Amino acid sequence: MKDKPRRNPWRVVKTIKELNGKVKRQTIGYTRTKVEGLELLAKYNTNPYSLDTTKMTFREVLEKWQIQHFEKLEPKTIKQYKSICLHFEPIKDIPMLELNTVHLQGLFNSLELSTASKRQLKAVLNQIYKYALKMEIVSKDYSNLIELGKKQVVIERKVFTNEEITKLWKYKELEFIDTILIMIYTGLRIGELLTIENKNIDLENRTIKGGIKTDAGKDRIIPINMEILPLIKNRMRADKTHLITGMRGKKMAYQRYHMIFTDLMEKLSMNHTIHDCRHTFASLLSNADANKISIAKIIGHSSYLTTEKIYTHKDVEELKKAVDLIKLQ
Repeated sequence: MKDKPRRNPWRVVKTIKELNGKVKRQTIGYTRTKVEGLELLAKYNTNPYSLDTTKMTFREVLEKWQIQHFEKLEPKTIKQYKSICLHFEPIKDIPMLELNTVHLQGLFNSLELSTASKRQLKAVLNQIYKYALKMEIVSKDYSNLIELGKKQVVIERKVFTNEEITKLWKYKELEFIDTILIMIYTGLRIGELLTIENKNIDLENRTIKGGIKTDAGKDRIIPINMEILPLIKNRMRADKTHLITGMRGKKMAYQRYHMIFTDLMEKLSMNHTIHDCRHTFASLLSNADANKISIAKIIGHSSYLTTEKIYTHKDVEELKKAVDLIKLQ
């Protein structure tokens, strides 16, 4: 299409010959290049779908988006996305063009999910709307108008039991189980763990410098329990900047890790949130009669805050003694 500059100047069409002999052309979609257009046409010929966008349901758009989006993803990631998309069931049969803020906000208000899970669902919906806009199925993105609101239900924190921790050690070779154990034995928040860089890990002195969120939590010294030292060693790679990385060796996104954690809990028949790891660490230290000030220092609670947070050698040794009270379950 050369009538004016466009982001996607190639139009992919289907030609229909009607009974009266007239020829009708329906748009399949728009692409950036001719090659992409031919690929889209091939996909359509393999799996034809309705081209009347005024009647196209959310279900049909979702299926089209999945065909394109899932193409380069691993099977387990696809499974996690499909699990998230199950929450869209109440709106799947509504024509995409008829969906508005009332429908979407009503859906989110009805879901008994944590704010974090709703945020994840909204992110997926936003991707679907971006696809629908690109394909000119809709002209407005209503997903941006959804309000998640404040968390109304206080999530009950549940510590991992001794039996569950033993089970985690039993299956520690299973991918990413080690990250759960690292959080349980360090008290790191997931947001902190994902930002840890290898250069801030001192294996010889068994310490990690890291932490986020609060003044007391930032750049604190986190002692490494002897039990998880091998797990951290195994994760450190000279060609990678961060301790926890994705498939391409780069820092892993929270959304991706949340999917992995949820999948692991299902496989192990456990029911925990990621934050339960940090809660378990505090509980284990308390049960082992660790010094309360040491616990506050390690966790980074605001109850421990000084003008200059300087750790002496003696301080670090005391912190290591505290975490070593947590023994192999």
